[in-house]
Formats: sequence, structure tokens, C-alpha cells
Amino acid sequence: MFRVLLKLYALVGVSVVASILIITYTFGHLFFDTMNRSAQMQLAGYAWLINEKLSTLPESEWPKFVAEFAAKTPDKIEMRPLKDFPVVREYLRQELEAGLPIANGTDGEHYAMRLRDSQWVLTSENGTDLSMKQINYLAYSVVALLMLIAVLTWVRWYWSDLKSLNRAAIRFGEGDFSSRAKVSRFSNLTALARVFNTMADRIERSIKAQKDMINAVSHELRTPIARLDFGLEILQQRREAADADDRINALKGDIRELDELVTELLSLARLDQIAAPPTRQAVSLRLMFDSLAANCTEVLATRSIALDISAEPGADRIEVEPKLLARAVQNLLNNAMRHTTRRIVCGAKVGENGEITIYVDDDGEGVPAPERARIFEPFHRLDSSRNRATGGFGLGLAIVRRIALLHGGRVGVETSPLGGARFTITLPAVASS
Repeated sequence: MFRVLLKLYALVGVSVVASILIITYTFGHLFFDTMNRSAQMQLAGYAWLINEKLSTLPESEWPKFVAEFAAKTPDKIEMRPLKDFPVVREYLRQELEAGLPIANGTDGEHYAMRLRDSQWVLTSENGTDLSMKQINYLAYSVVALLMLIAVLTWVRWYWSDLKSLNRAAIRFGEGDFSSRAKVSRFSNLTALARVFNTMADRIERSIKAQKDMINAVSHELRTPIARLDFGLEILQQRREAADADDRINALKGDIRELDELVTELLSLARLDQIAAPPTRQAVSLRLMFDSLAANCTEVLATRSIALDISAEPGADRIEVEPKLLARAVQNLLNNAMRHTTRRIVCGAKVGENGEITIYVDDDGEGVPAPERARIFEPFHRLDSSRNRATGGFGLGLAIVRRIALLHGGRVGVETSPLGGARFTITLPAVASS
């Protein structure tokens, strides 16, 4: 990438240098033309003064007067016969015969003008130490030098920013994932550096998430495996004991726990692999809530938990992928049933900009404010849920967040009106046909 950038800026540099040469050449010619016209007008002024005097003198005395006039000016002024006067271009003779001042040469030093209607030409040559050609060259040099300084300053800024970007990329490629590019905020590379830093942030977070995932999976798998190993060892030594069946059932429970963990991991992995938006269809949230509540009847009855369902007018129908959204709401209900005391409320309401918010309230212990930003991360669980009776694997809420993101929505957690936690899924409203 940086080789391409270097080639690109080399091309830009060549273009800038070429532009400078063109501008310098154009400026020089404009300057030269201006000076040329000024000298021509000066000669016209000389000629007017001389013509005024020559109108009172006989033609035989003209050379003497012109010589006396030339002695009083810094320029070399002479009278020459019109018929023998050479011109560098034929069209200049026509202008000369018409009485116009001409620049008779390419060096900007020689000028000529016909005296009155006579056969004489008044010529002028720059007599100063600094010739027109020297002034022209000096102007070229000054403009070229100023533009060269500007180009070198521009190239230096870009080169410095490119080196900074290159160093950051090299360090990042060598494993320093905290490396970031720093360029001037006035540089045209600011946008590129911002894109690189954003990419680096995402890669760093992704790698960190993968490491955390591996560590969490290792921890979650190690616990039931250790219990299985320990239980099998005891069972092998006490096959005829009275509690053998209980131990076998406990081992089966550990196996089910492993199976549930693997299932949750596969579900999260499949959701992470979905790139395209899910296929949507119109569904009734109230009917979905009723169906999910029916799945929880046994647990609700066993623990004497009341589950209320509601949906505000205008918030009942929405276009979603039914199975994915049902999975997300089911996870929120399962989470609420683990932590509630007596009551759960599952409902939907219309929010700002027509968004639909699905919420699940409980009257449990709630989620502490410092934990709310991380509660939806994989394997992140509150301390009070880190036991087999009440705690899951810490993947259910991560699955909820992924499903919400696939629908273009977001998740959140706040304090419930019941005193516990309110988990929300906010989805953009898509009008159903």
C-alpha cells in the first residue's frame, strides 16, 4: 500500500514541478511583455517630445538635435534611415511605417519608431546596467525559487506523514497492535490515517475478544470435564455403593452441561458468520410472546413466578426474522427467570423515530451500573450468577446482542420499574405490507 502511495505522490510531485515550470514560464513572459510595452511607451514619449521640437527645425538639423537629446538620457538614441532599417519580422515594418513603436529584437533591448512622416527612424537601446533580459532572468529565478521552497515544504510534510504511517503499519504487522499512525491534522493524509487507526482498533478489539473467548471457553470446559473425571474416578472405585446411581445422574448432568455449552458456542459462531441482513417477514410480537411464555410454563409454575405480556398499540407488528428474534427474546426470558423473585413483564413499545423496543423486566437484584457496558460480552457474568444453580455460560446475552445487530438494532440494560433489571432490544421500524 505504501509503495503505491509513494508512487502516487511521486507522480503528484512531478506534476507540481511541471506546473511550477509552466507558471514560471508564463509569469516570466507576462513580466517580459509588460516591461516590453513599458519600454515601447517610453520610446513613444521620447518620439513625441522630439517630434514637437523637430516640427520647428529643418530636416537637416534633426540629427544634431537628436544627438543632443540622447546625450541627456541614459538610453542610446539614434536616427537611422527608414529604407535601410532592418526588422526581425516583416509585419514589424508595416507597424513601423504606420508610426507605431516596435520592439525590434528578441532580447527586449532594441526599439524603433518612425519620426513624423519622414524617412527617418528613431531607435532606442537600453543603456542601464541592468538589461531587460537580466530583469527577465531575475524574475524567473525569484518565482522559481519561491515555488521550489513551497514544493519542498509540501513534500517534506507529506514525506514525514508517510513515514509515520509506514512506521505504524510496520509495528502493527510485527505484533504491536496498539500502534497507531499520527499525522498532522492539516495533512491530506489525515483521512487515510484515520481509516488505518480505525482498522487497527477493530483488529485489536477482535484479537482481544478472541483471546478472551479462548480463555473463557477453556475455563468453561475445564470445570465440567474436571467434574466428569473426578466423578468417574469415584464411580470406578465404588461401583456397588448405594449412591452410584446418583453419581451417574450427576455425570449425565455434566455431559448435558457440556452439550449446552457447545450448542451455545456454535449458535454464537453461526451468528457471527452471517454477513447479509436476515430475511424479514411481518410477525405479531404479542403472539410471539404468548408462544414463548408457553415454553416457560413449567418453570414459572414451579417457582411461582408471574409473567405479564403487553404490547402498546402500534408496537405489535414488525418485520423481522422470526426464529432469530424469538431466540433473542427467549434468552432474555431465561435470564429473567434465573434472577427474578416473583414477577416478570415482557412487552413492546414504540420509541422515538418509530423504533420498536422490546423489553423484559424482572424484580431481581438488577445489574450494577459498572457492569452494564460489559454484560453483553461473551462469557461475562455477574459474580452472583457464577454457580450451576442460577448461572448460565454468559453466552445468552451475547447472542441477543448479535441478533439485534443483524436486524440493525441495539441492546441495552437499565433499572426496571419492578426494581430489578430491564433488558431491551431496540429495532428500527420497518413498515409491514
